[in-house]
Amino acid sequence: MKAVEATNVAKAGKVNWALFNPKTYATILYLLLALPLGIIYFTVAITGLTLSIALTPVFVGIPMFFGMAKLLNGIVSFEQGLIRHILGLPVPPAAALNHPSAEVGSNWFMRMVKGFDGGLFIRNLMLVLLRFVTGIVFFAVMIVALALGIGFIALPVVHIVLMNEYKLDILENNLFT
Repeated sequence: MKAVEATNVAKAGKVNWALFNPKTYATILYLLLALPLGIIYFTVAITGLTLSIALTPVFVGIPMFFGMAKLLNGIVSFEQGLIRHILGLPVPPAAALNHPSAEVGSNWFMRMVKGFDGGLFIRNLMLVLLRFVTGIVFFAVMIVALALGIGFIALPVVHIVLMNEYKLDILENNLFT
């Protein structure tokens, strides 16, 4: 028997339950962190956009708007990296960036305007807003799933304790009739 065949036979006998897979716990942690992260992203996005619109007459809002666009891009990149790490996906190669040293003659405002992409900004804003909504849903589903799982695991012990101490059979069919 070759060494490759022996490892295949050994792998075939191994149990691959979700309980023993570290990705399961990473996914549960990610789904539990969905609500706090979604609230933080939503608060930062809405506060920053509102302030940038409100401060536009003072001319502070325009640079703040472009800064919020960059911040939203950073938030979305962080989330994508987090998901890639949990799923074990490879990191895509970095795209070639325009270096600001090539545009030495232009001022900072023109570089900021040239670096702004409206479609990317709208996509990032929608992703952050939808992350808030899905964070609420994911968190609620995970809490219910964990509570049901722990409840079903503890059911036999609770049944035995209630049967021995109080003579109460919680699994009896006619208990509530």
